[in-house]
Amino acid sequence: MAKRNVYHVTKNAKGGWYVKKQGAKRASTNQPTKAQAVSKVR
Repeated sequence: MAKRNVYHVTKNAKGGWYVKKQGAKRASTNQPTKAQAVSKVR
């Protein structure tokens, strides 16, 4: 079985949402709404 990627969706200081892969230093993407951020990682 392949290893599963784990992502974290967190709010940023400017009001948007970051999508960050577990263990990464930087965010993979920045989205204006939480729903858009979650849809990026599904």
